[in-house]
Amino acid sequence: ASVDLSIRGNGGGERRLLLSGDVGRFDAVLTKDPELAQDADYLVVESTYGNRTHAPVGVLDQLQGVLTRTFARGGVLLIPAFAVGRAQQMIYLMDQLVSEGRMRPFPVHLDSPMAIDATRIYASFPNGHRVSLNGIGGRSLLYGKWVHLHRTRAESEALNSLKGPAVIISSSGMLAGGRILHHCRIRLPKPENTLLITGYQAAGPLGRALLDGARVVRIHKGEVPVLAEVRDLKGLSGHADAGELLRWLSGMTKPPRRVFVTHGEEDAALALAARIKAERGFTTHVPGHDETAELE
Repeated sequence: ASVDLSIRGNGGGERRLLLSGDVGRFDAVLTKDPELAQDADYLVVESTYGNRTHAPVGVLDQLQGVLTRTFARGGVLLIPAFAVGRAQQMIYLMDQLVSEGRMRPFPVHLDSPMAIDATRIYASFPNGHRVSLNGIGGRSLLYGKWVHLHRTRAESEALNSLKGPAVIISSSGMLAGGRILHHCRIRLPKPENTLLITGYQAAGPLGRALLDGARVVRIHKGEVPVLAEVRDLKGLSGHADAGELLRWLSGMTKPPRRVFVTHGEEDAALALAARIKAERGFTTHVPGHDETAELE
């Protein structure tokens, strides 16, 4: 969501300030396209991917390949996923693979109380997304016959004995805590299994170490060998890239007095500021830490 503020100054004049928030993707799996930016006197825009372009990759083809390889080994596909948004995307994508006849049905276990609650909200508003989530007989696609929900600790622990082919979706998405660590401790030492990373991994948490090729990791104060396959599913980032940020800005019909480029690493912010200036002619500024600015 973006914030559009009307600010009345001491002299009685009014200024409009638009703060972008995190700008979402265009043509995303489930989320509707962002509404374009409106005219404002001042703009604060994020720059998380201000110096990058998301590669046009086929998410379904990648996912099918990982599932097929894992199931051929009799393994379990373990997916760390953000409870709100990413977990629902993954259920929807796997439903697509089955409904299009690309794969036979397989069990999907959603092991996260927060993700279960978020899924209920998604399902309650089936037409609030880029695609309808209504299935046969009015049942949501997110509650398919092969989707199993695990809310309690006992239900989660029962998955320890689960045999493949099957999928476990759990959080947190960066493997920084939560039930996913328990599943990693159980599943990573077995070569038939696969861990599928589906989102950005910041430096520090377990997810980044695994993506960087760690062969031994520390979980719950113990060392765990990594014999499972580790893969990265590309194309699901929730942040607009540089081109999409410029597309979002295309809704502005007149230049703001100033554009403040924030919320990004320095090189990303500087790159986006330069591109906005070159392509739109807007006056841009990358503020420093604790810097203040007066809105004239």
